[in-house]
Amino acid sequence: MHSFIAAVLTVVLGICLTNAMPQSVEHLEACGDTFYIKAKYTCYEGKFLCPVLNDKPTLKCSQDCYLPEMYSATTSASAPPSASCSNEATGFQLSDPPNDNYFYSDCHSASQVVMTSPLSDNDLTLMGPRLLVAWPAGNSDVVVFFQPQNGVNGSLSISLQNSTTTGNALDPIYEASSSGSPMVGVSGHLKLNSSAILTIPILGSIRTIRDFTEGPSLLRPSIQDAIKFAEIGEGKISLPRLWLDNETTTTLSFAPASQNGSVEVRDRAVAFEAGTYSFNASFNYPQLEQLSPQEVLNQHSQSLMSQYLDQAQSPSLSYSNKLLAGAWRFLTYFGRDSMITMLLMEPVLSTGEGEHHIHCSAYDYKMINTDYFLPVLLVDYFIKNAVGRSRASEFLSKRATENPANYELTYRQLALLNAEKIMNASAPFAVSGGQTKENLIHLREDEIVGEWRDSTYGLGGGRIPYNVNTALVPADLRAIGALAEAGFFPEHPEWNQTARNYAQVWEDNSLHFFEVNVPQSEARSLVDNYVGSNSFPFVSRSQDINSSAPFYGLALDGNNNQTLVRVMNTDDWFRLFFLNTTNDN
Repeated sequence: MHSFIAAVLTVVLGICLTNAMPQSVEHLEACGDTFYIKAKYTCYEGKFLCPVLNDKPTLKCSQDCYLPEMYSATTSASAPPSASCSNEATGFQLSDPPNDNYFYSDCHSASQVVMTSPLSDNDLTLMGPRLLVAWPAGNSDVVVFFQPQNGVNGSLSISLQNSTTTGNALDPIYEASSSGSPMVGVSGHLKLNSSAILTIPILGSIRTIRDFTEGPSLLRPSIQDAIKFAEIGEGKISLPRLWLDNETTTTLSFAPASQNGSVEVRDRAVAFEAGTYSFNASFNYPQLEQLSPQEVLNQHSQSLMSQYLDQAQSPSLSYSNKLLAGAWRFLTYFGRDSMITMLLMEPVLSTGEGEHHIHCSAYDYKMINTDYFLPVLLVDYFIKNAVGRSRASEFLSKRATENPANYELTYRQLALLNAEKIMNASAPFAVSGGQTKENLIHLREDEIVGEWRDSTYGLGGGRIPYNVNTALVPADLRAIGALAEAGFFPEHPEWNQTARNYAQVWEDNSLHFFEVNVPQSEARSLVDNYVGSNSFPFVSRSQDINSSAPFYGLALDGNNNQTLVRVMNTDDWFRLFFLNTTNDN
């Protein structure tokens, strides 16, 4: 059985820690005129490199490389894998107007399609009709925005229609290739109730699309200019885009599926008459291996699959080389979110023999809180969990292979580097007389995000997060003390006591910086104003507020010269979950 918990640890230890040593020249081998890392490539004939995929070396065949279980070497081309799947495809729909979500997954790929058709009471200045297709592989997706040709905002509605041939909302696309990854994706049928213009297509990463839909409508010329608009005959149009890797191509195409349908390219826009259109969304990026619910859940929790049949039959968000934070906006990798998931769900998650590697897409990780989750996770798995205890030595002796900065360091060395970083960062606040705001943990310089509220305004511009300083740091220090006591850090036996002493200082002296106490009269006025300004169909009942309102603010040093960001929040759960405090009011 795959180990879900081991996967999370592999992510953070093996790949995404940034406080590691630089790679040195002696780690590189020569292959002809090229230098390579032996864990990542195999050199054939002294001059030809083939990559290691899923921990398996690929073999050379003429000028190509292949995995024996997927291809066979012949004197001509390699035979592509079969388009058929031994396992049944899964798919389901979730409706949350104005959005309809459709999911499809088989052995080749997984896709999510979101159809947005605004309702009459939606703010049409912020929302319009759109079609979005997202893929976990490559953290990539396609989104196109429509406007009515008649110019009357709100008159255009779009919907996904079941195929008259298969009866399905979505059908798979699979086109084998003898020289690279197959073209995979989904096809469907889009119905437009009136003539429309496709005004903006974006074929890029999840982050590229979120920068447009959630940020200041950013469009990146390097992405947009690469989209081609082409009429390809038989009334069809195609929008392909070659990725920056010069290998992967994403393509979105439309064709009339009803007699009254007509589609044509107009400069860098596409015009549609009212009608139904088939669409194909596909790309040729290497796909992910899904983990089944049986692999994610431990033996004692297998019954959950029958209790929650819909969830068990839905496409998984867990893969052999990536654990997803969610869909579609969170198809990117977040090591922090995976660790939170494990800590909350460990009683039902699998542990065992198999370990699979998760690859991080970026090494310049901005989040400060990932470092502070790791020691807590190590204690939870390698000290409190019997299976983890039996595997600690083997697991921590593994060597990092993905991030060149960490190459050849063992997971234990990386865990030590992380612990040393935390001890050094927390020491100024923990020493006598050091309990000042300046010695609290800050976001990284020139970064506006750094913990789980990672949207632009998530912390109200705050530089010193409440949850990191009052919960994660003391919990982390206690975990380092426990790890030191168990012999994980023989270089620092003093941490057994020092880390625990630091933890107590942080636990007892960090809360007061974030205290907010709103007087009764002000609290009543704030509630009245909030209900009134939002036109809620109920009275405020502010008279029920019979005392002042105490809470802890989000962060210190916020936008507009806020000393304390006075926003009520849910981050108290970090302290309640991670600490067994006695001095909290």
